[in-house]
Amino acid sequence: MVVSTASSVTPDDHWVMDHQTRVTLDSDNVHQAMLQTANERVRRWCEEIESESSFSRRSASEYLVQYALLPHDKVSVSESRHLVLGHLRGLRTSMSLETRTMAVRATQRILIESHRQEVAAFEPKDDLARSRREYELVDHWDRFAKRAGEDREALACFRSLAMSAGPEWNWAQVRHRRGTEEAWLCRLGIETSDCEIRHSKLSQSIRGELRRSPVSVGDGCTPIERLVGRVIDATLLQNPYGWSVESRLEIALIHGRRSTVRSLCESSLRLGHATARETSLCLLAMDRVNDHELDVRLERSLDDRRVITVRAGEAHFGVRDRHWPQSIVVPRVQNVAQYLIWKREGIDAREHGMTAIQADPVWGAKVESIGRCDVATR
Repeated sequence: MVVSTASSVTPDDHWVMDHQTRVTLDSDNVHQAMLQTANERVRRWCEEIESESSFSRRSASEYLVQYALLPHDKVSVSESRHLVLGHLRGLRTSMSLETRTMAVRATQRILIESHRQEVAAFEPKDDLARSRREYELVDHWDRFAKRAGEDREALACFRSLAMSAGPEWNWAQVRHRRGTEEAWLCRLGIETSDCEIRHSKLSQSIRGELRRSPVSVGDGCTPIERLVGRVIDATLLQNPYGWSVESRLEIALIHGRRSTVRSLCESSLRLGHATARETSLCLLAMDRVNDHELDVRLERSLDDRRVITVRAGEAHFGVRDRHWPQSIVVPRVQNVAQYLIWKREGIDAREHGMTAIQADPVWGAKVESIGRCDVATR
C-alpha cells in the first residue's frame, strides 16, 4: 500500500489565504485613497498660490513646503514630495511672474532641505532600498571613504561637505566657498580621477597647487587636518594621476607626511629599479624624515657610480675651482651618499671637494649640486 506524503490543503488554509488577500487589497485601496486625498489637498494649495491675496499666496507656499518635507499618516515623505514638486512644476509655466517666482522658490527650498535631510540621515552600511539620489550619495561617499577613511570622523566631514554641495552636487562651489582644508578634501577626496592622467592639464594643475599650497597638515591635530592628511597620503600612495616618484616625494615633504615619505622610498628602492635620480632623491628624503634604514642604504650606495640626470638649465659649476667657470658638477649616487654621511657626522662636504652644494628648502640640498667637478670640454 502506497501512502501519499503530499501535504493537503484544508478549508481553513483556504480561508487564511483569502483573508490575507483581502487585507492586502484593502490596504492598497486605503493607500490609494490617501494619495488621492493628498493630491487634492496639494492641488488646492497650488490654486491658492495664484490667489489675489498676498497672505493666501504666502501661506499656501509655506504649506506646500512643509507638506513636502514632513511625514504624514499613510503617505510617505517621498510620495508627498513627489506630489508637491509635480504640481509646482506646472505653476512654473504660469502667465503670472509672481506665481512663477513663488513656485521656483518653493521648489528650491524643498530640494535643498530634502537634500539636507537625506545627507543627515545617511549611513554607509544601510542596506535598505535606495532611490536614485541615495545611490548618488553612496557613490560620492565611496570615493571619499577610499581616500579619507570610513570612520565617524570622516563621515561627519563628508556630510558637511555634501550639504554644502547642494542637491546638484556642485563640488566646485564648495571648493570656492569653504576654507583651504575643505577645498582639498573636495578636490582630492571626491573629485579626483581614478585613471592615470599624468600629462593632462588637471593633473598638472593639482600637482602645482599641492606644491604651492599653504596647508601644511603635518601629523594633524584637528579632525579636518587629519582628514586632509589622509587624502594627501592616499593620493600620493595610490597615485591616480600617474605622478613620478620625485613629484610625490616632493609633495609629501612639503606637507610633512613622514610616513608617506618612508613608504614611497621603501617601495622605490626595494625592487632595485629606481633610476640614479630617484635613488638619490630617496636618500635625501629619508634623511629629511630621519628614516631608521638610512644608514644601511647609504652604505650600499657608496659604490653606486651612476650619474644623476641633470635637467637643462640646472647644471652647477664648481666654486673656488681653478678651472671655474668651465668646471661642471657631475653628480653621482655615491656623491649623495657620501654627502649625507658627512652631514650626519657634522663634516662640511664643501671642504672635501663638493664645493657647489646649494641648500634646498624641500630636499635639504639640490641633488644636481652634490658632486665633484669635471672640466667641461668644448
